[in-house]
Amino acid sequence: MDECTQKHIRCNATIPERWFPTRVLDVGTSDEDRVRLLHREDIPPGQPYATLSHCWGNSYMPRMTSWSLSQLGTGIDSSYFTRTFLDAFSITRKLGLRYLWIDALCIIQDDLDDWNNEASLMSLVYRYGFINIAATGSQNSAGGCFWDRNPRAVLPTELSISWVGCKGVATKRYLTVCESNVWAQKLTREPLNQRGWVLQERILSPRVLHFGRGQLFWECRHFVACETYHQGLPDSVRGHTSINIKRLQLGDETRDDRWPAKHISQIPPGISPSRRILNAIRATLAPI
Repeated sequence: MDECTQKHIRCNATIPERWFPTRVLDVGTSDEDRVRLLHREDIPPGQPYATLSHCWGNSYMPRMTSWSLSQLGTGIDSSYFTRTFLDAFSITRKLGLRYLWIDALCIIQDDLDDWNNEASLMSLVYRYGFINIAATGSQNSAGGCFWDRNPRAVLPTELSISWVGCKGVATKRYLTVCESNVWAQKLTREPLNQRGWVLQERILSPRVLHFGRGQLFWECRHFVACETYHQGLPDSVRGHTSINIKRLQLGDETRDDRWPAKHISQIPPGISPSRRILNAIRATLAPI
């Protein structure tokens, strides 16, 4: 993340205007802190915030309503929240951030006017966020972001080969790709990425941290990596169609020939980049 914020030009492009969500959660600085809902007027300007992508599922999930609005404003104990939310709070703190936006807790779910207004701003929420925490492997809010697994399963496969040549024997180590479809298997087939609406969250966020069942994946506009290939995915792994989805120029450079031009060309030039992206997404997705 430090390398991304310090060296990746595309990931840190100058934003034309300052913007902040209507409400965010203040997760504090330690796991003992109570989580509070704050209005943007109560937060110093220029503060970075994280966002959460998650599946709602059919199980119980805390939601902000007109009744619980005041409770969230004064602070709620951790026992109120489900595992995915608790993990997201902890991840936000460990990343050195204090503010987190979650749709279920930052939009008044039983207020139609508030929902319509805030839903129309969701593209901006993800575009202006610092990082998107994706509970990719979870089917509902009880699944969380962390999974029991064999730690050796993410180790890279390395071979030591000795070459006999004119200058004697030379031994070199090589990184071997045993699963060329690791991206499709361990990321795109996870529950969160089976949902059509998450596509805008994945594209618009400057950087995404995917918590899958088998791997932790990093995506930004410059770099793609996972635990096995932490220095970047090898070329042989990049065959899946969605692997470079965040590296497409999309709204910034609409002539990028890797994105279907027919979905961009009919959009008037005065529309903002985020709106261009959303229109392109709508044109490529079937109704859900």
